[in-house]
Amino acid sequence: MNYKKIILLFMFCVATFGANAQTSFAPLVEELMPMVVNISTDVEIEKDAPEVKNSLVFEEKNRENLGSGFVVDEQGYIATNAHVIEKASKISVVTSEGKVYKAEVVGQDTKTDIALIKIEPEESLTAVVFGNSDEAKVGDWVLAIGNPFGLGSSVTAGIISAKSRDISDSPYDNYFQTDASINQGNSGGPMFNINGEVIGINTAIFSNSGNSVGVGFALPSNEAKRIVTELKNSGKVTRSWLGIELKKATTKDGLSGVVITSFIDEKLAKLNGFEVGDMLLELNFKPIVSLKSFLYDISVMAPLTKVNLKIWRDGKILEQTVMVDVWEQETAENKKTAQIQSGVLCSELGTYFDGFKVAGFVQNSQMKLKGVSIGDEIVKINDKDDVSFDDFMLMIKEAYENMGNVYFDIKSVTGDIYHMEITFDNRELL
Repeated sequence: MNYKKIILLFMFCVATFGANAQTSFAPLVEELMPMVVNISTDVEIEKDAPEVKNSLVFEEKNRENLGSGFVVDEQGYIATNAHVIEKASKISVVTSEGKVYKAEVVGQDTKTDIALIKIEPEESLTAVVFGNSDEAKVGDWVLAIGNPFGLGSSVTAGIISAKSRDISDSPYDNYFQTDASINQGNSGGPMFNINGEVIGINTAIFSNSGNSVGVGFALPSNEAKRIVTELKNSGKVTRSWLGIELKKATTKDGLSGVVITSFIDEKLAKLNGFEVGDMLLELNFKPIVSLKSFLYDISVMAPLTKVNLKIWRDGKILEQTVMVDVWEQETAENKKTAQIQSGVLCSELGTYFDGFKVAGFVQNSQMKLKGVSIGDEIVKINDKDDVSFDDFMLMIKEAYENMGNVYFDIKSVTGDIYHMEITFDNRELL
């Protein structure tokens, strides 16, 4: 008999079924259930009336959306996902005791998919306690409580499968991944740790069928708590920015960071002393590891906060103190559009030019799809570097009409030269 194997088996059993093993979640679930609610919404849908053709007559139908939420304040404030209440004409909340309340929207933040709604309860509710999601580890037990498929309050258990997942949903993706079963209707429900603290908001699943395959995503509680607090205090979320457009890049010398490709808020950018082509290497003495993390770190700062940047410019590294300011999305987009439209449009390429520099793009631009950035400059076309801009436009037009190809040598904002071929044999891209 292999005694070594017996000893290892005994140690495994002790570790699995010992004093620290979780034998039942029942006592914890009983405590948490009153904090979770079911949410349903009526959504008005307009579509063409089938019996009326060539007319502007519409018929309206109601669709019911189902979701989940949890109490964040005993006076009736409830957190959920923004997509749960999207376009809702009526929001109903059902508590674990079966009481039904009408809810009103306090505020919502579509970038993180969080909404805050309010009911008027007959008595004080039991509110959740937010945990510190930064302390959560891959492998930790978690519970998901929600309203899958409208069946009513349901509990599933699993572990944190991964952290910092980017599902390309927004610029601020930083999800927990879990194998706790999450389905349609669980959206907006809480993810609890075994201490009964909320460490995430269940938001999305990865599935080809629309049902759970054991890959769900939850927004970590530290971010959720910040958003919920801002929505409660002001009904909206304030974010900061530097007024610049950026892309990730690496220099020939191996320096890595984010490069300024254009100014969106020119006043703020110039106030901070930026130049197009600047590569930002460090934020407050820490390396900038990704564009997404940099944008997030800036966004959560209070407006008018001063930060230290390490910048690579013209082959030299310098330090610069700059100030963040309030990011007004509509204002930013309007300024960006105005900036783009000031250039000359080459419709065949779907690109605006200021001289030979790229100034902007239209939707589905081939150049943008191939990775060209605003601020990049064409230095050769079809191996010719002595072409006038008028001849350049003529060469593009002829290639387009003949469904041919053009070849570019392009100088990036970091000074690197790269090559690109554009083919016009598929005009649907334009």
